[in-house]
Amino acid sequence: MSIKEKYSSKGWSFICHELEISEENAFVNINFYEGEIFAFKEKNKIKVYDNFCNHRGCRLVIGKSGFWNKGCPYHGL
Repeated sequence: MSIKEKYSSKGWSFICHELEISEENAFVNINFYEGEIFAFKEKNKIKVYDNFCNHRGCRLVIGKSGFWNKGCPYHGL
């Protein structure tokens, strides 16, 4: 059993504190196993995405934190 299988099936993983993404469209990006994921605040809900475009594979957000325009840099808005 890989580390990813061992720990990802156990439940929650900490990404950030809610206060770190308290503003609309704020994100925090972290390394997670072999890739990156980011937590994002939209309409007072926190969502988590893999940091890549399913179509082209490019990164959706750059950096550890900031504001996301909800678009793919490859495809535009």
